[in-house]
Amino acid sequence: MAKEKTVSYNERETAIMNFLSENPDNSFTLAEISDAVGFPVASGTIVSLMRKGNVLKGEDRNVEYTAVKTVGSYGFGRGI
Repeated sequence: MAKEKTVSYNERETAIMNFLSENPDNSFTLAEISDAVGFPVASGTIVSLMRKGNVLKGEDRNVEYTAVKTVGSYGFGRGI
């Protein structure tokens, strides 16, 4: 007889599962999940929930976005 596997969830995983369970007919991007739960959701968190059997991969989607990158700026030595 196989031993039952005990699965535990942290607070963030629980918040993600609650959000997804409230919307069972939809799939969401990491950004959409992050906006809904109020904290950044990394791919590793989702992969962990997939391995635990609670989250399924939905269809891939193309999204448009504007990238923002912080760069240094330079000027002449006076008056900046």
